[in-house]
Amino acid sequence: PVIKQAQQFRRGHARRRAVIKVQRAPRGDGKRVLATFEDPNCGYCKRLEKSLQQLDNVTVYTYLI
Repeated sequence: PVIKQAQQFRRGHARRRAVIKVQRAPRGDGKRVLATFEDPNCGYCKRLEKSLQQLDNVTVYTYLI
């Protein structure tokens, strides 16, 4: 879901090279904090996103590059 939103944003702003920060809602108490730098077109990043959905008690900050 986050990756698809970023891809749509990138299509509209293809000439600009910006880093987009996305904060996901905390899971559980959000005690642990994780920052990731992801490319919306990267297959490994898409796998990472699926893996992150399995974590509990974490707040994830995703920076789309």
